[in-house]
Amino acid sequence: MAETTAELRDLFIEPPASTRPLAIVHGLGAMLRRRAKIPPDVNWSPPDDISLLHDNLSDALARIKEWGFGGIVTNVGWRNYLRDEDEWRIFLEGIRVCKDLGLRVWIYDELGYPSGAAGGLVLEGHPELEAEVLVRTATEASAGQVCLRAPTGWRYVVRACAVINSQLYDLTENVDAHGTLSWVAPEPCIIERYDVRSGFDGTHATRNVHAYRRYINVLDPKAVERFYDVTYQEYINRLGQDVRLIEAFFTDEPSFMAAYFPDIPEQYVAHLRVDDEPAEEFDRLPQHPWRRDFPECFADRYHYDLLPNLASLFEGETDKDCQIRHDFHQLASEMYADAFFRGLQRPLAEHGIPLSGHVLAEESVVQHVASEGNVMWNLMEMEKPGIDMLTAVPQNILSTYSLLTCKYGSSSAHVCGRNDIMSEVSDYSDRTHGQITTSIYQRLGALALQCALGITTFTSYFGWKGMDPEDIRRLMTFCGRIQPAVRFGTHVAPVAVLYPIRTAWAQYVPTSEVLSADSQPEPLASMDDALLRIARGLLRNQIDFDFVDSRSLQGADIQSGMLSIANETYELLLIPPGTVLSSTDIKSINRFAESGGRILAFQPLSEIPLSDIAGKSLSGIQSACEVIGDLSARFDTVMVESLQNDWQGLVRDLVARDLALIGDTEWVVVRQSRFADGDVFLVVNASDEPVSLEVHMEDYGSCELWNPTDGTVTSFSGKLFIEGYCARMIVRRRSFGHEYN
Repeated sequence: MAETTAELRDLFIEPPASTRPLAIVHGLGAMLRRRAKIPPDVNWSPPDDISLLHDNLSDALARIKEWGFGGIVTNVGWRNYLRDEDEWRIFLEGIRVCKDLGLRVWIYDELGYPSGAAGGLVLEGHPELEAEVLVRTATEASAGQVCLRAPTGWRYVVRACAVINSQLYDLTENVDAHGTLSWVAPEPCIIERYDVRSGFDGTHATRNVHAYRRYINVLDPKAVERFYDVTYQEYINRLGQDVRLIEAFFTDEPSFMAAYFPDIPEQYVAHLRVDDEPAEEFDRLPQHPWRRDFPECFADRYHYDLLPNLASLFEGETDKDCQIRHDFHQLASEMYADAFFRGLQRPLAEHGIPLSGHVLAEESVVQHVASEGNVMWNLMEMEKPGIDMLTAVPQNILSTYSLLTCKYGSSSAHVCGRNDIMSEVSDYSDRTHGQITTSIYQRLGALALQCALGITTFTSYFGWKGMDPEDIRRLMTFCGRIQPAVRFGTHVAPVAVLYPIRTAWAQYVPTSEVLSADSQPEPLASMDDALLRIARGLLRNQIDFDFVDSRSLQGADIQSGMLSIANETYELLLIPPGTVLSSTDIKSINRFAESGGRILAFQPLSEIPLSDIAGKSLSGIQSACEVIGDLSARFDTVMVESLQNDWQGLVRDLVARDLALIGDTEWVVVRQSRFADGDVFLVVNASDEPVSLEVHMEDYGSCELWNPTDGTVTSFSGKLFIEGYCARMIVRRRSFGHEYN
């Protein structure tokens, strides 16, 4: 912990284990096997002599420490997962060795990924806990006998009906125990079926690079409770008093299993586990996440019946259709955040252990609604929220949706008053797309850039084959020097960008193809591009921001034109183009405008009226277009702009900047942290070319320049030179009390 820049300086000069990255090591037994060069097909057992086992583990783990890592993320070995006593013996002794070596320990919670199945143990004997999805079919039927089979993977019917002359005839009772619908149609008609099947074929359960494996229903608390009991509780029971050594549990890519994903890259197919055989062919039908009691929960939440309105989940453009879709996805999001993330974090908190990890498909708002419901809500339930970063090319992070991934993660922590955000780092996408393994310099730049975007802890999947151990140590030390500047102190960001998940909830329609933004209506289809343009435009002008979800907006302290959420204070609220506002959002935005708050809304303004108050009709509800139009007419502080215009210059005039850079800032990102005795500005160059910049800032106190590459501290005069893929820290302090090195 560092409350002052003087305390921060001590961590910078000599980075401790607590500020260094962690290595992901899946099974200490497998690590020992590799070190002993024992082939995978040869039977092997650990030494019976506990002292010999301790020595073997010490030798292996000492190398990780020598490379400069601060700890490991590990799990009991995957051989006979969670049931092999030899693997448990290795794991428990490994924890003791980590304690002796001063290495931190996190526990990875799954046999591979995605987390939730416990390698299949959760569903063993409990098939009712498997992921469920609601699918729709619409079949043209002629007059006479009709016989319609169930969709592949069928479990039960929710509703079936015939549409004749715009009239609905309920056929649900005509579906037998095998899912076959039999009926005599009096005349030609459309027969609609809404069935539930398992969320397996074509989903992430069969489109990941670890295993084909059936998955749990993350909406079902019973499924998550069983996952906790089988996995987390087993670790806690086995560790006993040593559970206090565990810094966090890591959960990996849970999701609804309600979206179709691309085929697995060819180079990984041969290595996949086959725990459950996927179908060679299956009915590709649009689908939504489901739970058996969803209709009852929906009626309790919103005070109207979902079943007659199921068609709106799959089609329709009316305001009523949008409201029904919004309500459905809002409830699914609430169920998921409560059952899975809160369901794991709550019992862990009783042992003082945070939940960490990351969700699936973090990059895109379209994927958020399809796979996660509300990414920010999920991450906000975790004491150490995290992200997944699959590229180690800094330019790829800053110029793609990966930038948004970082900001969703860090913002979710900030609006809860937290600063510690994890990133699982690798160069998976770089290698998968045919590039050579990324260099140590690219990795250094990628980690520095993520720190500037709010990341404070790294868990590493990087491969190190062929790399100089000295370079690895240099990278680990570099990270150890810059992470405390972000983890401690108070984040300074003048801009809040409203997280436009309501647009996705209201507009998203599922597809039978691999999900992409192109399958969605505007403005949802272009929402991610708009968010990336906003993020880049702010950052290249040294204006930091957080995404703010509607719930945080509604609970904000609004006074004198400032929007305060947890430890953050925002001067300007940005509303992305096409953002759908609910009636409760509008109340908060009105209060902010009336207090003198600055609001910049981007065209087009949504014309969809939306209520998030249960049972309230749309009558009299204003759309974003109406309310922003009214506010901009009443207040000079409320503005409407186009992303095509010079909105960045407008924002520069609207907010205060403690630091401004003169020069080429296209690939430069600045992060400001405020400490008791001054400020730290982390300046990162994400380009492979060096940059020379002139720094303008308010002149109070004296300034130092800290170089995390070599650990030097010098005086600072206003000129800044940063090599490619490097960083500097400008420390502005009100008093010093020490000499420069």
